[in-house]
Amino acid sequence: MPEKHIPAEIFGFPPSNQSDRVNKIRSSYLCPFIKNKCKKQTRLLNYPLGICSVWHKGSPKIICPQRFYFEDLKLLKNISKDFLGNEFNLVPEVKLKGFGNVDWVAFRISETKKIEFIGIEVMADSTTQTGQLVEALKDFMTKKILKQRYDYGMNTYNTIKLSFTQMLNKGQVFEKWGKYYVWVLQNVLFQSLRNKFNLEIEDGVKEDNKIVFACVNMKFDQQNNIFVLELENYYSTSIDKLLHAYKRTDIPSIDLFVEAVLRKAGYN
Repeated sequence: MPEKHIPAEIFGFPPSNQSDRVNKIRSSYLCPFIKNKCKKQTRLLNYPLGICSVWHKGSPKIICPQRFYFEDLKLLKNISKDFLGNEFNLVPEVKLKGFGNVDWVAFRISETKKIEFIGIEVMADSTTQTGQLVEALKDFMTKKILKQRYDYGMNTYNTIKLSFTQMLNKGQVFEKWGKYYVWVLQNVLFQSLRNKFNLEIEDGVKEDNKIVFACVNMKFDQQNNIFVLELENYYSTSIDKLLHAYKRTDIPSIDLFVEAVLRKAGYN
């Protein structure tokens, strides 16, 4: 039987979940994770593109960062607690002058008025062929039976490329400060990142490694017909190791490149 290649979650829930509560959420175009209207927009629809995750190669892949904000930021709060203890504050979109914004900063003020903090970025994957997701959503919202496959693709390489640049740019600031810079992402996306750059990464959080990956597992809760996210593990690395990984070793032959140039120009 062919693998499913359809939305895994529509406005927060699997397509198979058709309870009255869930249908009410969908009819209002709400995101249950932020408890507000879904923020994903496309010019191809006059309502939000409420697809949180998609099936691809046998597993659900998160494609919206809001998906990590479930239960009043429970995941981010648990991560903050691991680094800062029970007492902390969590603030969104903090400007880092010259480097853009940091998605979240968790901080606490000690009895001596010293501020301890960590930076947190949330990383979701992305897709190609948005029109195919639009078609799937239209089919679902008009109560058509979903096809077995919609021909979207995963844009994982571009997701990784853009995020890697952020890791290097903002990560060097946090490392210079001696503060942890935590990236929250799904475990399958972390493995793609790790494999793409052959990263030298250590299990757990290390004092010398200020770049931290908080890997999240997504599993299906059959009883409640929902997907749940759980913090699976921490991994860590340093800016030097990221820079080393960024240097490509698989340099192609110049002769092959010249051959391609001549072939393109019509020389045989």
